[in-house]
Amino acid sequence: MGQMAKRTKEQNEQLMKDIIYVMRRSIDAYDDGFVGEGQRLAIAMLPIIRDTEAMPSILTELGLRECYFYDVSPDYNPSIGLPFSGLATPTIGKHEAKYRPRLNTNPNLIPKKLSFDAWRNKEVVIDEGKDLHITREKLVTAVANTFSGEINVQINKAFNELILANCMGWVDATVQPNIELLPLAYPSVRHIAFELLQSLHEQAPDYFK
Repeated sequence: MGQMAKRTKEQNEQLMKDIIYVMRRSIDAYDDGFVGEGQRLAIAMLPIIRDTEAMPSILTELGLRECYFYDVSPDYNPSIGLPFSGLATPTIGKHEAKYRPRLNTNPNLIPKKLSFDAWRNKEVVIDEGKDLHITREKLVTAVANTFSGEINVQINKAFNELILANCMGWVDATVQPNIELLPLAYPSVRHIAFELLQSLHEQAPDYFK
């Protein structure tokens, strides 16, 4: 991918507002049962989470990279010796196990405030038996390159106009998602969106107006 055209400060400020606007609508749709909104959330979050020299994140562009980010997930304990899911928790249904975003469901889990790099690079899905170590950034990137039909079509227009036109440069078609992880990945992305919006709302509330 080539470097995207440089945006003005005003354009970056508007883009951040647009991303937050669509994320909040997409979260409502996800919570209403459109699980595929996890894919839309991932695309919307890429310009915030991915940060490279060639393509700085919008946080860097807006001087928000020094913000803290809430980590509402347990730390991996390798002594347990089991696959680890830090952002989504399994629920056993009648016919199969499903996952739901962790959110604030565990009152004993004290949120931590991490730096941007520590937050996005924390390994949140681990399976030692498969040599699987997935960070928040890798998870969001992989889900952004999937497609699900379970998306609320009523917000497609807003999504296409506000996000796809500006942010598709972050989507890398060479990144292939792990199909086995998709039932876990969508609720994990929903949880990442929860952490991200909570962090930004505390420290950059003007973008929520």
